[in-house]
Amino acid sequence: DLGRRFRDRHERLYGFATDEPWELVALRTRAHAPQRTNDAFGLAVTTAPKTSAPAAGSCVFDRSGPVATPRYDRVHLAPGKTIRGPAVIADAVSTVVVPPGAILTPDERGHLFLDVGGAP
Repeated sequence: DLGRRFRDRHERLYGFATDEPWELVALRTRAHAPQRTNDAFGLAVTTAPKTSAPAAGSCVFDRSGPVATPRYDRVHLAPGKTIRGPAVIADAVSTVVVPPGAILTPDERGHLFLDVGGAP
């Protein structure tokens, strides 16, 4: 029971507890989950489905104006599948812009290889 645990903890910390009503105002939680890693590098191996379609969007790369630019969720990229720019690849901590004419290829470790070749 949360109320009993609160009173027990209060008594341990402050030396007393009462039976007065109390109110929970804020609650913090923390969650942990096991994560598979790549043994060679200790990197997380994603187990997310690899079939998510990109979202529609647009970007401006030069003075010619907006260009239709699909937006991909990085965790849904299939290793070895090439993505031709323009495109935007995003995850919780980064955004990679693939300019028109460039090619992006993810590998099985989650690395992104960007070949800008003759991209403008």
